Amino acid sequence: MTTLGQMRAKVRSELGDSVVPYAWSDGQLNEWLNQGLGDLAVYVPPERSFLQSTVAGTKDYALPLAAQLVAEVRLGGRTLDPARWRVAFNGTTQTLKLLDDPGVGSSNLQVFYLGFYASLVSDSDVLDLEGAVEPGLVSFVCWKACVWLGGQREKRGVGPGTAAAEYRAVYLEQRGLHGRRARSSNLTP
Repeated sequence: MTTLGQMRAKVRSELGDSVVPYAWSDGQLNEWLNQGLGDLAVYVPPERSFLQSTVAGTKDYALPLAAQLVAEVRLGGRTLDPARWRVAFNGTTQTLKLLDDPGVGSSNLQVFYLGFYASLVSDSDVLDLEGAVEPGLVSFVCWKACVWLGGQREKRGVGPGTAAAEYRAVYLEQRGLHGRRARSSNLTP
């Protein structure tokens, strides 16, 4: 898996920004990497699941904060009809509400959902995205870097160049390619 520091190095390599002092600060690149992860979560959300033991008489189970959309719920290995559960949001937390009591005895509740990518802060933080999506993220950051650079050039009376538009096109192509794949997935192993 790739760390924040490694991903930033990939971006610098793509931009040809390998000589200190760098054209873009670590903070700028980190900010754009996190923006890119947020954008990718909308179009290519990570597929996640969690497993929890049920308790007889308990119908409400907390969902992870990173859950955008619950796709499937299994109880004791059986897929529950979507009419037998719902998701409630109270402004701060999401809860999976089973309409039927899970019954006596311990049973496993497995929830498959589309999530968000974690924000990256430290150079050792690990990106939790598929390797196939990484080129799209690199293109997103390069696009943002070139837009920033174009703004700096325009302030000096020099044209902005075409690199930003080229990176944006590559990013949108990558996002669309992987987004279609993710939407057609059924989220189950």
